[in-house]
Amino acid sequence: YINHGLLVRVFISKNIEVVSLPRNYGNNYSNLITKKFPYAKKNYYNLLSQFKNIKNKKKSLSASINQLNNRFIGKSDNLIKYLKNEPRYKIANFKSNLNFEGVIFLHDFYDAPHEAGLKIFPDFYEWFKFTAKTINQYNLNFAFKFHPNSKPESLSFNNYLRLKYKDNNFLPENISNTEIFKSQKFKVGISVCGSVLYELILFKKNIIYVSPNLVSPLNLIKLPKNKYDYQKLLINYRSLKKINQRDISNTYKLYHMLQEDQSYLNLEISKKIKLKDLNFRNSSELNKFNKKIINNSKKFIL
Repeated sequence: YINHGLLVRVFISKNIEVVSLPRNYGNNYSNLITKKFPYAKKNYYNLLSQFKNIKNKKKSLSASINQLNNRFIGKSDNLIKYLKNEPRYKIANFKSNLNFEGVIFLHDFYDAPHEAGLKIFPDFYEWFKFTAKTINQYNLNFAFKFHPNSKPESLSFNNYLRLKYKDNNFLPENISNTEIFKSQKFKVGISVCGSVLYELILFKKNIIYVSPNLVSPLNLIKLPKNKYDYQKLLINYRSLKKINQRDISNTYKLYHMLQEDQSYLNLEISKKIKLKDLNFRNSSELNKFNKKIINNSKKFIL
């Protein structure tokens, strides 16, 4: 078993079976990595069709609506609780002064770009540079927002970008996503594949992305095949398909299916003790899960 990286691609090229294990919510307990879908994450394109086959659709949809909407009033949900610094959503006294029509939600620059499915740029920095150049070239009223969970080395790089790209706009780090979403002037959010994309849809804001992600099945845009396609989307952001209620309903369905298990392997013990609930950033939880593993393993050994 292996997570991701160059070694995975080598194994796949040699027709060696590779199974990935999850690091947090949003993945299966185990995924089979293939040439057609060489990623550790779920194959999002299958999720809507799978929702049609589950029992208690209304109950599941209602639960997803409650969970996700709670996020915007400051309560944690399954898909963000693993984050070291949970994004700020709650606003005590809402008063948006956002004067930008578009916001680029940046990724952690030290994350693996190809694991995210990014193909038309070699890394997140090259994506940033091309986007910044396009914004300046076409005088787009856009701003950048740094990732709320940037690694220490990324924080230093963020400061470097602020200094080097003074002609571009960078939002204050303490601005919440909710404040951005509720701005009347704000029209479009841009991300490579971040979870912010499905949040944007719930507020009926248009989206632009450059790699497969949870809301790809909604076909709100055509996935850019090259930099020119991506640039066209940025320039013509006002002409993008408007979000409707069906898109919002389908987003809640996708959110529900993101948490559903479709494991390639059985992994009975992992599922029984809910290993995906482990907050890997909190070392104190390791003892708790270690005891559960030992107790449940004895049943299989004895």
